[in-house]
Amino acid sequence: MRKLLAGMTLTQAAFECGYNYQSACDIVNSPSFKQEMEEMREQLKKDFIEAEATEEIKRRKIRSRIEELADRAVDALSQALSDESGRVKVSAAKEILDRSGFKAETETSMNLYVQPTPGLIEALRTLRNGNSNEKRPHED
Repeated sequence: MRKLLAGMTLTQAAFECGYNYQSACDIVNSPSFKQEMEEMREQLKKDFIEAEATEEIKRRKIRSRIEELADRAVDALSQALSDESGRVKVSAAKEILDRSGFKAETETSMNLYVQPTPGLIEALRTLRNGNSNEKRPHED
């Protein structure tokens, strides 16, 4: 039963347990095996649900603690702004904020593509030539 519940095929489970395939089929098709197998499946489902619930409770406690620490980190940052010796506090506060999901904003760069028009080209030439209206022969 355990081998089947673990995902083995009947052939694999029979071999591992020292049964031939026909004997394993007879066992698996017996009413008592089917009943016991269903009970084991139900117990596994219960155990899994309990384990998931326990993990969710742990995750909630951790999230709550991190949120509490994030509040304290913001307070530490506020205090450290006026304290020149507060570099260690600032570093710790930033670390806590980073780990709690409060990331510092970063600059965003963007590529801008402009369709040149005759007026734009002329304006760029003027800027490059030092506001001179003279055209160079090779620029045309």
